[in-house]
Amino acid sequence: MGKAHFEVLDGLRGTAALMVVLFHFSEPLLGDPQVNPLGHVFLAVDFFFCLSGFVIGYAYDARRELGVAGFVRTRLLRLHPLVLVGATLGLLSFILDPFGGAARAADVALAYASALLLVPYAAGLPDRFDLLFQLNAPAWSLFWEYVASLAYALLLWRMPRRALGALVLAAAGALVALAWHAGTVDGGWGLSNWWQGGVRTAYAFCAGLLAWRCRFVLRTPLGYLMLSLALVAGLLAARNWMLELALVLAGFPLLVAMGAGATATGRAGVLCRFMGRISYPLYITHNMLIWPFGHVVQRVHPGPLLTAAVVAGGVCVAVAVAYAALRWFDEPLRAWLRDAPVVLAEAGTPDKQLAASAGRSGCAAHQGLPPSRE
Repeated sequence: MGKAHFEVLDGLRGTAALMVVLFHFSEPLLGDPQVNPLGHVFLAVDFFFCLSGFVIGYAYDARRELGVAGFVRTRLLRLHPLVLVGATLGLLSFILDPFGGAARAADVALAYASALLLVPYAAGLPDRFDLLFQLNAPAWSLFWEYVASLAYALLLWRMPRRALGALVLAAAGALVALAWHAGTVDGGWGLSNWWQGGVRTAYAFCAGLLAWRCRFVLRTPLGYLMLSLALVAGLLAARNWMLELALVLAGFPLLVAMGAGATATGRAGVLCRFMGRISYPLYITHNMLIWPFGHVVQRVHPGPLLTAAVVAGGVCVAVAVAYAALRWFDEPLRAWLRDAPVVLAEAGTPDKQLAASAGRSGCAAHQGLPPSRE
């Protein structure tokens, strides 16, 4: 019998992805985050990392048979097909944007290769600043998700709870120092601040993993809609670095624990499943719309009503593209790849030894909690 979803967590992931889309549409209109009411929604990425640590801990802590190679293959299979889609859509958006500016073919090719392979490279394309992935800016967080997954496979998988707790405290201290020095938690997306993504990922991912290891699940009558409102309210309220820190350090782990303890039935369950399904494709493909939208805003200066209509239409297009990419590319490709023959590590290899060590880390199988697929 397969594992069920943490359905409300799936829905919250979709809510966070939708907020990121709105945030990116708002940036060309209100670039100053202190003026923009959505200016701190970038914190949704930290929620993603925290949620990822929790779900990966649930889904893989007890799967001793996987080993490093099996785990890495599983994560690549889950994440990378849509990385390819996002990179290709970003390339087409750059080429077809009539106001996008010119660039050398070699720079465009290198930027495309960077986005396809998730190898950071600031190619110097026009209007792309020092973004690590200039054809698909949100891919920076996927790069750090890959780093976190590798760290899990090599180290965190076997780490006992006390050691993991010490690591979370150290990462929290580093995050506090970063926010105090920079005046914000924001960072990790560009060449000038790439290392900040490591600090953000280290705390949020490990905090989520520790929450699962400690079975920090809060049963609550609140459903998906109320918890989504809480998530949105937190993102909108974090108007300075101290509030950003409070949300990341305490608010997101608490929200993940409540989402794991909530249930969704009927129409709410259907909505959660849909939002969970499109969350990742929406996040990794929507950026193709943002640059052309920004260039049009700069040149046309549309009025408020027209701008609102264009943004609403753009969000609908982004959701439709995300669903199409999921339904007709990602899911069929992953199904085909899952059936492809795989050479498994033999018993007694380092992979198997690592997998066996997971059983000695104090991570028992689930204790009657509603699980999730990742």
